[in-house]
Amino acid sequence: MRSGQRPLWSGCALLIVLALLLAGNSFAQSVMIPSAPDTAGPVVLTDPQSKEDVRALVAQLSDDAVRALLIERLDAVADKQQLADKPGGGFVSVTTARFAMYFASLRDTMLHVHEIPSIAGKISTALADSVTQSFGSLLMIVLMATAIGVVAERLVATYLRARKLELIAATATTLSGILKILYTRLAYDIAGVLAFSIASNMVLGHYFATGGITQFLVAIVPATVVGGWMAYVLCRFFFAPRRPDLRICKTSDDKALKITISFSLLAGYIVLTHNVFYLFVAIGEQYYGGFDYMKYLGFWM
Repeated sequence: MRSGQRPLWSGCALLIVLALLLAGNSFAQSVMIPSAPDTAGPVVLTDPQSKEDVRALVAQLSDDAVRALLIERLDAVADKQQLADKPGGGFVSVTTARFAMYFASLRDTMLHVHEIPSIAGKISTALADSVTQSFGSLLMIVLMATAIGVVAERLVATYLRARKLELIAATATTLSGILKILYTRLAYDIAGVLAFSIASNMVLGHYFATGGITQFLVAIVPATVVGGWMAYVLCRFFFAPRRPDLRICKTSDDKALKITISFSLLAGYIVLTHNVFYLFVAIGEQYYGGFDYMKYLGFWM
């Protein structure tokens, strides 16, 4: 009986051991054995400097890390392309960048506004060194150039006077007839302004070397006159203050005259500021190694 029971107890013991082993393995997997950390998270890379760096970097990554990196880069390219294809997206970004640059320059200029008097001192010193003539002689030459320019304009106007009077007296009822009168008058007026510009600049070029500081200085007055005069001619073409029948833009006589005068003065002021600005730039290039010496003053100009 005992000899017959030994195999039975041996089999039961073996089954109990196997059951304990299976239960222990399951319990260890679910509770006692910690899970391995996830190494496939976001990958942050710096730009490699060479092809060898690229290969060495990829060799250190797992397949999941490479896949995550590739997805990240492709998403960035897609977002960039979508922004570029979006209507107005490029304009908005450029405009935003321009405003940011402007306000950065404004902030920098406000911090250094106390340097503007010293900049003006540098400009006056350079002008004193570069201009050999006295102020009186310079003024006489400028006035002479302006007067000769006016004479040249009057000669052209006299030559075209008969035809211009015919155009002023003419009336037209068709659009083509009105445009013919307007464009012919405009061409005659522009010819007179060009005659003034050419004659005055020839006089200044006779006395002063082209591109010099003095030439920049004396050219300011004739250039301002030409700018304001040309604006007057163009405004008279569009608004015709004294000829409402030839007026392209619909407005009253009083407003047409005010607009013509206002834009002429504004154009003269813009040309004046432009020429003074480049006079200061020329001084910087010749005496102070470039534009940076006057950048705070240049911002306000």
